[in-house]
Amino acid sequence: MTVRRRSRPSNGAASEAGRIAAHRNGRNSSNNARYQKWFIFGAVALALCGIYLYNAFKQTAARGRSITPFREQILDAGSTTPSRNSDLFWGAYRPGVYFGMKTRSNQSPVFGLLWLVQFDPNRVDFRHNCDQGLKLPRYGWISHDGVSFGYQEIVEKDFVLNVSFVKRPHLGIHGGDWTARVQVSPHPPSASAPTQVPSGQDSPEKQPATDSYLHVSLFFYTALDGQGEIESVLESDGRLSAVRGYSNELGYFDLKFEQGEGDLSYHFLEAYTPSLHLIKEAIQHYSSAVTMKNNHPKKGQRFAVLPGSRIDQIRQSASNPDLPLNLIVSQVSGTGAFSIEAAFESASHIIRKERLVGDVYSRELGDHLSQFHSRFEHTFRLREKGFSEEEVGFAEAVFSNLIGGMGYFYGASAIQTDQFEAPLAYWYTPLFTAVPSRSFFPRGFLWDEGFHQLSISRWNSSISLDVLAHWMDLMNAEGWIPREQILGSEALARVPREFIVQHTSNANPPSFLLTVDYMLDRDLIPDHFLRKLYPKLLQWVSWYNTTQTGPIATTFQWKGRNTSTALELNPKSLSSGLDDYPRASHPSPEEYHVDLRCWMALTAQVLTKVSEKVSLSDVTSLSNWRDTLTDFSLLKSLHWSNEHKHFTDIGTHSHHVTLVRPAVKKKHPQEPDPQMVRRVVESVSSVPVHVPHLGYVSLFPLMMRLMPPDCAELGLTLGHIRNPNTLWTPYGIRSLSKQDPLYMKRNTEHDPPYWRGQIWVNMNYMLLRALHHYSQMGGPHAHTAKQIYSELRNNLIQNIFRQYQVSGFVWENYNDLSGKGQGAHPFTGWTSLVLLLMAEDY
Repeated sequence: MTVRRRSRPSNGAASEAGRIAAHRNGRNSSNNARYQKWFIFGAVALALCGIYLYNAFKQTAARGRSITPFREQILDAGSTTPSRNSDLFWGAYRPGVYFGMKTRSNQSPVFGLLWLVQFDPNRVDFRHNCDQGLKLPRYGWISHDGVSFGYQEIVEKDFVLNVSFVKRPHLGIHGGDWTARVQVSPHPPSASAPTQVPSGQDSPEKQPATDSYLHVSLFFYTALDGQGEIESVLESDGRLSAVRGYSNELGYFDLKFEQGEGDLSYHFLEAYTPSLHLIKEAIQHYSSAVTMKNNHPKKGQRFAVLPGSRIDQIRQSASNPDLPLNLIVSQVSGTGAFSIEAAFESASHIIRKERLVGDVYSRELGDHLSQFHSRFEHTFRLREKGFSEEEVGFAEAVFSNLIGGMGYFYGASAIQTDQFEAPLAYWYTPLFTAVPSRSFFPRGFLWDEGFHQLSISRWNSSISLDVLAHWMDLMNAEGWIPREQILGSEALARVPREFIVQHTSNANPPSFLLTVDYMLDRDLIPDHFLRKLYPKLLQWVSWYNTTQTGPIATTFQWKGRNTSTALELNPKSLSSGLDDYPRASHPSPEEYHVDLRCWMALTAQVLTKVSEKVSLSDVTSLSNWRDTLTDFSLLKSLHWSNEHKHFTDIGTHSHHVTLVRPAVKKKHPQEPDPQMVRRVVESVSSVPVHVPHLGYVSLFPLMMRLMPPDCAELGLTLGHIRNPNTLWTPYGIRSLSKQDPLYMKRNTEHDPPYWRGQIWVNMNYMLLRALHHYSQMGGPHAHTAKQIYSELRNNLIQNIFRQYQVSGFVWENYNDLSGKGQGAHPFTGWTSLVLLLMAEDY
């Protein structure tokens, strides 16, 4: 057998084979490197994608928690329906207008009043929104029980509008009936006789010739907010006698106008308004003018009248035949004294025995007024304490304007989170709340409302529980509550754009716990309500403990101060509620605030009380936390300054800063000056120090009653309070020491001082509450506390009353040098706490 052997290549062949092998090995090596690069690239891309997806998930989760309500709501969906709560279903729940009625529902029909003084070139504007710029001598509710009736005086320079309403809430299942009466009373009495302006274009034949000619037109409107239908009911002479309507919630209803006494003229309007906040503009737009003829005292002048139905023309001009009729207005005009009545009658007409008009209305209004005065004295006992009838009337008016200024709002807040640049929409939600000022702040503020309910809870604890539930149901899944509530078109129209968005890192003082504490001590909160409230309080506290903590244990910091601004003399702390009250000059993570720590001590005390009623398993941990936060030795070690002899914030601080205008060469003489900027005159501390400002913040350990009655620090603090060179004034305790470098200093060239010396009633109330406590505790400082309490209480009450007599209003704050009222007015928010000072009810 022949065996064939594989031949060996020659040298040339071997060289070529090596070249080919090397090429193959190189190609394989290159491929391997390429594969490794692609693998690394893919791994990096996958990792980046994972990180992106993880962050996106985190953002989505954070976004979801920010705009998701916390667990179950305290109020169920039917809690405000007429069948469940007819007492509070209807009300004057539009505090931003002089008079308006609506229900506590999402799309209630609304009713309201405008008026116009005819032939007066200085009063050509329709009165509708409460507006302190109009400079009315006085307006506000002077009797209002929060449920069944209200009586308001609106004072113009030459006449008074008496506006009242009475409800019959328990009439049937549709929310009951109500009637409103508006009376015009010239003051001083007009010399002119009642004179009619006809419904047509002709002017009257006989008119009195007089210089004291007063002619007033009242406009009572019905408007829809997205649901239902309305139509006019006209008499044979063209007078609007009623508005007939329907909605799913109310069924069929009528608003009937009772013909007034005297020589009156009547006009009406049927129109469309795109939004409730444009009602006044719509009425002004569609009104026409009649020129007075030669036989009229105001010949040649123009008289504003409503033109009748304009809805068809509006539909034609809008090229929308389906545009709804959603605004009907009745105009009644006359000279001298006259009145109108508008009676809302629900679908429960079968149950109605007598209509709530005329003498029946007068009788029921008189009964309500009598019951109100009697109940007010029984609740607050002011006559028993020696107050005069005029002082009691003042107290009734202040309280009535607080409870009568409650509003019902519906809408969605705009919020900002750290995870998203663009604002997010909160969920749509209702809010039943009092407001600080009907003219300037006709909306809800979180920390204001805790003070409002201190007074209202004494009068009607069920209203306070309802308000508390509405606010707590605004809490999101993280435990945050927006501090300012701007819900619905009417509220949005009154707020500058830059203040609308609320940031989820910003807090507000938990002042609601003052009301909860009061109601707990008097057993005014049912156990079933506490069981629903308790988880929300826990989550609220958890949010504070998570987001508002300071740099070391048991310290707290108000977030939201601007760390980069060069325009503010002292960057504001809006979250604290004290706005421009001076803090550390340079906000930093090392800062912590004594007022927030004291608020948290109150929170721990109240939460422990609640747990003792509804969750015994939590009592031990909460009481331990309470004991830590109320430990005075710990509080003293953190916030007491031995150098300054008072409690202080801690932070990075310069003692001397000022505002200066940069020296910039202008290109043109008309070019505006550059804005003033902050200049640090003295170097900033390298480590956190005691911030030396003496004022309201320094008094928080006293106001929250955290100081032992025998401690030396209490005596030193009382000394600061009574020192006229620092905090004491004849009108109340000023917010910042008169000796402070920032006392009454502007924070920017455009921002006047706000909490830098002015007297604020809510802080003075808390101080008097504490002084009353220490005056009864015994110890070396009890006598001094009692003396200061007595003098301060008298000063505060008398000045607020005196300013009310002079100006017709109570005010947002008071001047520390003159006692004069300042800021928004009427401010019957927390300034109404003067009632509790008069009653000595703490």
